[in-house]
Order: sequence, then structure tokens, then C-alpha cells
Amino acid sequence: MHLAARVCQVDPEVDGLNDHSWADVHTMKLCKLAGEITERAGLPRFAPLVVLLTMTGACATPVGVTREDPKVVYRTLSQSALSADAPSAFTEQLLGRRGLDEAFEKDPEALLSDLHRTRTNRDSDRLFALAELSFIHGRGGKKREYLLASAVYAYAFLVSRERRAEMMPAVDPRVRWAADLYNVALTLGLMESSAPVNGLGPPREEVLLTDRTLELPFGSLQLQNRPEQFLWGGYRLTRFIPLIDYKVRGLRNRYRQPGIGMPLAAEVTPLDGPDADRARKRIPPTVKVPITAFVRFENIAEGLADGHIRGAIELHAIDEATTVQGEGGVVPLELDPTAALALALEGAPVWDTELAGFLRAGRSIFGDGLIMMHPYRRGRIPVILVHGTASSPARWAEIINEVQNDPALRTKVQVWLFMYNTSIPSCTPPTVCAARCTRSSPISILTGMTPR
Repeated sequence: MHLAARVCQVDPEVDGLNDHSWADVHTMKLCKLAGEITERAGLPRFAPLVVLLTMTGACATPVGVTREDPKVVYRTLSQSALSADAPSAFTEQLLGRRGLDEAFEKDPEALLSDLHRTRTNRDSDRLFALAELSFIHGRGGKKREYLLASAVYAYAFLVSRERRAEMMPAVDPRVRWAADLYNVALTLGLMESSAPVNGLGPPREEVLLTDRTLELPFGSLQLQNRPEQFLWGGYRLTRFIPLIDYKVRGLRNRYRQPGIGMPLAAEVTPLDGPDADRARKRIPPTVKVPITAFVRFENIAEGLADGHIRGAIELHAIDEATTVQGEGGVVPLELDPTAALALALEGAPVWDTELAGFLRAGRSIFGDGLIMMHPYRRGRIPVILVHGTASSPARWAEIINEVQNDPALRTKVQVWLFMYNTSIPSCTPPTVCAARCTRSSPISILTGMTPR
């Protein structure tokens, strides 16, 4: 032990060592010293290991620190149920204070039921823990009711008066995590799968935004929508495709606005009537409308108490709104416009028109060739993009993505696209064809539109 103490007392500065090499050199000295001890004592060959472990225990304190890469430390501190199959440190601490460290693994549903019924003097902590634990259990067990419960708890945490009254609540990382838990859990909880088209490919997934009542672990969730919200540009929004599990390719930037709500891409069905015909005249039926669906839970505190949660479904097209009125002020909507644009162009027929339009001059095109991606907005300046030979409007995707997501441009200009068969001799250069279509000026084109 005297020798072990002598090694432990070595001064790294005296030995010319830095902080990073001290641990390694210290271990080497221990190993050497352990060998000397066993050799003098005539012990077996494996004895140095026993001696080394004994000496190490004598030097290490029961509580202390070790150096770690800051990236590893940050990753550990910023872990949540969204990034791992384990809850955040906030939730683990709450469980630890109550002696429930292992209860979730043994019987998660019993723990969630007890935690739901028990209020604390810091109830926002309990709500966030319920949101995380319900999400982990719902996602791992593919249980819709727990995913929906996670969204309800996360919403209750975000609107909690206790949380909003805290000092600097915006810097609490749980605020962002709770918004993401609401967004992701609600998307997964309302998602349905159907058979693929023609029986080929993976199942078709969509988020159902219909009036219905769904089961919760502690009661029920009644959802209601307003039919007029499903009308857009002479079309009816019909099928809502979730964007949370898509990776974008072919575009430099994926623009996304962090906020509240489910970012979706909506397919459309034409409405009947002359007004609808006029409104959608230049919007192709293959468009995918980027929207955000927001479920506003009414009287959430009462609903958690009596088990009857009521949710009002709100739809917000990205060209109409980017924020929503929430509890205590205006809240940004979660937007994912780049993913919606890329999804609309994935396998789209427009790519086939590039060679076909070059080889066949008489090939039919959409309308007179002038295309809009959303209804005209009064006061915005039209910018018409014309493609080149053996090309198509899809080649402007990069520019569209940048212009529509530029903070200074997206509220001032509106991108229009011009499409034509590039083999037509009179359309060389292509601007000639575009000029013929728009020769009466964009103002006359707008005459038959209903600005919004």
C-alpha cells in the first residue's frame, strides 16, 4: 500500500506531463509497480492484475469526474425520447426522485396510469414526463392510443400557465422537445396505411383528418374539422401525406420552419362549378399542396381530469398562413415546403415531357402553357420562368425552392412557370413562345382570376 500511495502522489508537473497524457502514464506506472510487487513476493503470473485492481481502487474516489469529449457530453445532455429509445434527463430525474427508476421498464402502462392520476407541486414536469414516456411506449409497441396521449400531454405542457410563468421559459429545451413530440406523435397517431397503387411498392400512408373519436389510455379523443378548410384554389384537399419520414434529394437546401403542427403534402380533387374552373385554370391537378395541420385541444386541463379530450382540426396552406394564434400569443407553424416540392416532383409525369416535347411538336400541354403552383395573391409580382430546349418547368425546382423560401421575396413575388413543346420552330428561342402566350401582358391574364 505504501508503494501504491507513492505512485498516486506523483506530480504531473514535476514529471513533465500534460493533463491529457497523465492518465495513460499513471496507468503504465501502476502496471510496472504491480509487476515489481508480485515479483518480489513470488506470486503467480496473474497476480499483477489483482494487485493493479487493488491499487486502482485505492487511488480512485467514489465520486469524481473524468474528462470527456464535449460533443459526447452535449449528446448525452440533449438526449430525448425523439432522438433515442430513452427519455431525457429531466424525465429520468423525476422518476428517480419518486423511486420509479425501474418501474417503466417493468410495467410501463401501470406507471403511466399512476403518473396520470398523480399531480405534483411542479405539474409541468409531470406532463412533460408523461409526454416522453407515452411516446416511447406508443412508438415501440405501435400503440396509437399512447402516441395520441403523448401529443395531448405535450400540448398541455406547452400551454401550462405554470410553465409560461417561469423565468425565461423559451430557453428550456423541453419547450422545443414538447412541440416536436406534439408534431411527431400526432402525425403517427393519426396515420393510416392502405394498399399501394396496382399492388406495387410500399403501402400508401396518409394522415386522416376526419371527424372521429379515438381511444386514449385514460379516455377518448373527439376530433372535429370544418369542411370549408379543405377548399383550396378550385380544388378540394383530399389525401394528406406525412413528410416526417422523407429525405430530400436533388435540392441544395431543405427549408423548414420549426413550429407547431403536422407538416403535410395534400393531394387535390377538382371542384365543380364555373368559379372553381376559373380558380384552378392554371394550377395542374398533380400539384402537392404544402400545408400544416394543427389540432387545438379545447379545455385541456378539464379534459385530462375527466378523460374527454376534444380537438378542433385546423388546416393552413403555406401560401395562406405561416403562424397560428396559440395560448398566450402567435406561434409559428411547423413548415416543410422543400419536402413537399420534392415529393411533388418524385416520379412526376412532367419529367417525361422533356424528350416527348422535343420529339413531338403536336403533343398536348397543360392549358396554354402558363402554370401556377398556388392561387394568385393580390399585390405579388409575377415572375415567369421559361425552360430551355428538351427541358421542362421541373428544371426550375432549385430556383423555386430558393425564391419561395426567401424571407424578403416570398411575400413580394409569385413564381409562374411556362411550358411548351421545344420542337416547335416558332418557339426558338423559347422566350418567343412565352411572349406569344403572355403578349396581352400579365394584367390581362389576371382578369379571369380570383385574387386572394
